[in-house]
Amino acid sequence: MIHLELTAEEANLLRAVLQAYLDDLRMEISDTENYDLRNELKTMDAFLKDLLRHRLPPAPTTE
Repeated sequence: MIHLELTAEEANLLRAVLQAYLDDLRMEISDTENYDLRNELKTMDAFLKDLLRHRLPPAPTTE
């Protein structure tokens, strides 16, 4: 297993980059006609969503 240590700023930047990529990936999935490629993209989408939801620490709240 690989462990990655990030500062809060780095984690927020990574979260933003992944979220932007996910937005583009969803559009690519909807535009893809090739069944196998579409399934690969859906697998990537699910992995990235899991990474954002469960593996990256939540963004700190500023109050």
